[in-house]
Amino acid sequence: MQAQVSAVGKELREEMKEMREKMRRNSSHVAPVRVTDPRVRAQHPPARERGYTPRADLWFFLRTHGEDMGRWDGKPTSALAARGWKHSPTICNGLIQAALEKGEAPEHLQYINDIIAWGNTAMEVFEKGEKIIQILLEAGFAIKQSKVKGPAWEIQFLGVKWQDGQCQIPTEVINKITAMSPPTSNKETQAFLGAIGFWRMHIPEYSQIVSPLYLVTLKKNDFHWGPEQQQAFAQIKQDITHAVALGPVKTGPEVKNMLYSAAGNNGLSWSLWQKVPVGPTTGILELKLQRVRSQIYSNR
Repeated sequence: MQAQVSAVGKELREEMKEMREKMRRNSSHVAPVRVTDPRVRAQHPPARERGYTPRADLWFFLRTHGEDMGRWDGKPTSALAARGWKHSPTICNGLIQAALEKGEAPEHLQYINDIIAWGNTAMEVFEKGEKIIQILLEAGFAIKQSKVKGPAWEIQFLGVKWQDGQCQIPTEVINKITAMSPPTSNKETQAFLGAIGFWRMHIPEYSQIVSPLYLVTLKKNDFHWGPEQQQAFAQIKQDITHAVALGPVKTGPEVKNMLYSAAGNNGLSWSLWQKVPVGPTTGILELKLQRVRSQIYSNR
């Protein structure tokens, strides 16, 4: 078995080397990008004329449950650059998305100019990545070779660590959050809440726990850091260190759905989770009812 794995790894490395050599040759002959929107052409010449070559950073991603990978189906928007800007990456990002759609690229996820592909085997991931690279090169895009990574069992994408179909925040980020001192102003509290907002999907009753912290961010209130805020601050940091990785939503008789409920001075909240015998716990829905408004959070 070890010999077979070594042979496959050697074959993949050789193919990756050949692909990078091809990328190096092709990227030196990148055609100018054509922007067809007349409003864009009137104020901003094509990217190459402005001395800017659009780049697409491509990650390969290998995991074991390709069919469970959640997909973002949003469409990136394009906008004009402010006057005086040398280039407009936003316009180029829209062109990347259009080129991938036109070329019928394999299933992938694109955010700005970052792309991730996944599959069940190393060869499957490699072939998907090779196809995406080919489409982008033919469309006139340059690909930064140092940003092409994988196939790999673990990878970071948009600041989140992905491994075996699970997503979680890297340990070094968690350590920085837990080392933070209590806020001393309204803005510092807002910054802390912004930094920990990701965990609303990982921690049951997140909204109830941090509600005392939101009270001190209201403009009508003077900043006052009392025992209630200190307790919430300490509790959320402790919960972050024990937060579970999130995995895909499962179905079947072995899956158990769990409903968490809590009541506080600011209202009621419920969060629906499911737990499988093997694997991560998945938060499905969090619903918080307040006196003035209701909010629904979902990680589907």
